[in-house]
Amino acid sequence: MRASPEGRFIAFAGTNASGDSIGIGVLSLADGRFTQLWTTFAEYADLFWLQDASLLIRIFDTMETSTFYRTRIGGRVQRIGSPARPVATFLVSEDMNRVLVVTSDYRGDAWIGNVAR
Repeated sequence: MRASPEGRFIAFAGTNASGDSIGIGVLSLADGRFTQLWTTFAEYADLFWLQDASLLIRIFDTMETSTFYRTRIGGRVQRIGSPARPVATFLVSEDMNRVLVVTSDYRGDAWIGNVAR
C-alpha cells in the first residue's frame, strides 16, 4: 500500500479469494471512491508512485523473476520490461529517465567447510 506524492490517493495490491491473481487498485481519499486498475496472474506485487503521478508496478511473475509496468489512474497498463536476472532492489530518478537496478546472483551450491579430527 502506497500513498501518492500529493496525498490524494492510496494504491494497493492484493490477491483474489482463490489466490491465483493480483488486483491493483487505488482509493481516492477525497471521496472514498475505489478504482480497479488491473488484474493479472502474479505471485506478488510492489507499487511505487512516480513524480508525474503515474504508478510503477513491479509484478513478481515467480518468486525470482519480475516484470515492470507503468500506468495512470484510468489509463492503460504499459509493460516496461523484465530484467534478465533477479532484482534485489531498484531506484527511479525523479525525472524518470534513469533506473538503478541491483541484481542478485544467489549460489546455493557454493560453500566452505572445515574438517577437524
